[in-house]
Amino acid sequence: MSMNLPLSLLQYQGPMLKTLGSIALSSVLPKKRMKRNPEHIDDVHVVLPTPPPDLVNLYRRWCTYSVLTENGNAPLESNQELPPHLFSQFALSICAKQLKQTRYKLSNILNQGVGLTVHHPIPMGEALHVTCKMLEIKEENNRARLHQELHIGTQNNPHCYTASFHTLFILGKSKKDKRHSPSIEGYRRVGKWIVAPNDGLNFALLTGDLNPIHWISFVAKMSPFKRKVLHGFGMFTRTIETLQASEAEPIKSINVRFISPAFLNGQLVSVMLSEAKKEGERHLALIDQNGKALMLGSVEI
Repeated sequence: MSMNLPLSLLQYQGPMLKTLGSIALSSVLPKKRMKRNPEHIDDVHVVLPTPPPDLVNLYRRWCTYSVLTENGNAPLESNQELPPHLFSQFALSICAKQLKQTRYKLSNILNQGVGLTVHHPIPMGEALHVTCKMLEIKEENNRARLHQELHIGTQNNPHCYTASFHTLFILGKSKKDKRHSPSIEGYRRVGKWIVAPNDGLNFALLTGDLNPIHWISFVAKMSPFKRKVLHGFGMFTRTIETLQASEAEPIKSINVRFISPAFLNGQLVSVMLSEAKKEGERHLALIDQNGKALMLGSVEI
């Protein structure tokens, strides 16, 4: 069960392709980097044209494709509004602009987690006003952990969505952290979706994130994962759509951390939700066909 998207979608991915090209060039021709980060990291402000309707429609279709809920609910339809998680199509290029102010090599970046809070919907046809802020840079144990935040809105309402990014740069050898297997006792499955073999290529065409480990087999074999894996944002967006379909309501906020990659082998992955609520939030987990946690977090609906 899969869908095929046209290569013509690349025409909308100029900013991301430019960013990837810049990262690739800097790894081949590295420039002299500063030894310390500046005391202040400037905000980055960008105004983006309204996302093309055909891109939005295909993006929405991919995010809801193969989603099945335990209660039989169909994915929500919101053709008059942008999908809030569409920021995955432009966020990385904007965050990268800010990261160029730091001392870190962008080719070494690792995405550890992401969050989204929806304050107000954005109607189709509106230009997007985006501001990227650096909230924290923390270095310890030869690791640099960064927290960036995007404020996404329109000219009349600049604070419609807030998206957060947690990234990691490896600076050298470090002591290994003791990892504990997360428990999902008391969780129930609310839905599931299929990780199709071509989902990596499809999501790359939709967002411009053409990292070859997501769609080129021989390159993926040389990666630490040894095979093609889905983008973290891909897991994030389909999980959101599964939760919204199950609960028949749009999410208010969601925060996740990526635990393991989802292999592109046609497997069925499950979205799990805790029963107990804490201040309106519930814990969530995305697990693979073997019960291994791929993503953990919390959600408020």
